[in-house]
Amino acid sequence: MDVLSQHNPEYVSLAWGAMKFLFVAVINHQKLLDSLAKGLAQIAGALPRMELAAFLYPTEMMKQALAEIYASIIFFLIRAHGWFKESRFSRAVHSITRPTELRYDDLLQEIEASTRQFDSLAMAASHAEQRDIHLLLLDVKQKLIEQQQLNASYHLNTHTMLSDLQFSQILTHLSNIPLEAPDKTLQSALFHRNRYSRSRGPKNQMAEFWRTPRFRNWGAANSSSLIMIQGTFALRVEIKGFLVSMVECVQNADAPILWALNPTPQQKTTPNSKVSVIDILKYLTAQALQLRKSVPEGTARAACARFQTATTEAEWVELLASSLAGQRQVYIVVDVELLSTDMDGRPSLPSVFWLLFNRLQQAMEGGAAPVIKVALASYGSVMFHAVDDTQKRDFVLPIRGSPSVKRPAPMGQSWRQMRSPTIPIGGGRGRNG
Repeated sequence: MDVLSQHNPEYVSLAWGAMKFLFVAVINHQKLLDSLAKGLAQIAGALPRMELAAFLYPTEMMKQALAEIYASIIFFLIRAHGWFKESRFSRAVHSITRPTELRYDDLLQEIEASTRQFDSLAMAASHAEQRDIHLLLLDVKQKLIEQQQLNASYHLNTHTMLSDLQFSQILTHLSNIPLEAPDKTLQSALFHRNRYSRSRGPKNQMAEFWRTPRFRNWGAANSSSLIMIQGTFALRVEIKGFLVSMVECVQNADAPILWALNPTPQQKTTPNSKVSVIDILKYLTAQALQLRKSVPEGTARAACARFQTATTEAEWVELLASSLAGQRQVYIVVDVELLSTDMDGRPSLPSVFWLLFNRLQQAMEGGAAPVIKVALASYGSVMFHAVDDTQKRDFVLPIRGSPSVKRPAPMGQSWRQMRSPTIPIGGGRGRNG
């Protein structure tokens, strides 16, 4: 070839061109086979995916895109089928005259573009379906919340009904004592006090003991305190009237007060009505619960069981303390003459209230315990005589008759005179919140 290229270059060019023609024909034939195989493999991989997407999202746009893909595939298969039916010579000639770039690439590119468009539509349909599912879940969530709120409301109503029923059972159990209702005894005591004040006129046989430093210190103390007012049988009517005025004054000051009064003008209750210390504690506990309008602690069922099973003074002190929890300051007024004379071996009323102070302080350890102001009045009972000298000096306030030269204000005004800056109502920490 080198010798010929020097002497006869035209023959060499002709030979080289013929060889290049054969090489190009072989290469084009190979490219055509590659294009056919690649196109068929691409179609085989896309058809199952498109069939599934068309089944899941049968929209008009999906159907239109699928029809375009099928048309392009049919055109491609028609051309491929024509190539397979050609003779070897035609294939050799067409590998030069119809290369794969001119015969199949346009259809393959069209199939690929249509497939991408179809996949995009399927993805958009999937997003729309996810959005619908999201909205549905939000709707279901909202309905679940509403149902939960409705169930909670039903549960609260049922719990309230049960609590009210058990609260009524507790009050019914506490009313089983030989004492009349507190409001009834207060009205009766008011009636007797007013009638006695009108019949007696401005005269008053009792000294103004509420002006003494001991009584003022009791009213202004910042902690729970106890005072025992000890009078004589001759002053029984004045002492009863003073207790009534005390309850009336505290009520007018919007401060909580519990009382156990003896409304009768005589000295004692009837002999058959034996009132014990436990009866007094039940009586005061019922009033404390009515101040709260609810069971003091724990579940209503457990609290109801505690009230029904309590038998000792200590247990009733615990229940009274739990009933007073949550109050800031409470006054307690008790006429000691209500108690039965047959109290041998039983705790005295002052010791019970000292135990109450300790229980409240222990229960509210780390917090502010309620301030309880207890006033016990006696006009003949021997209970105060059992108090030792130290306690008698600190807590017992003896009452004497008023000198004949003095003419104090009527009893209806005596207790109200205490409402001065020196002895304020709720002087410990203010009124109950």
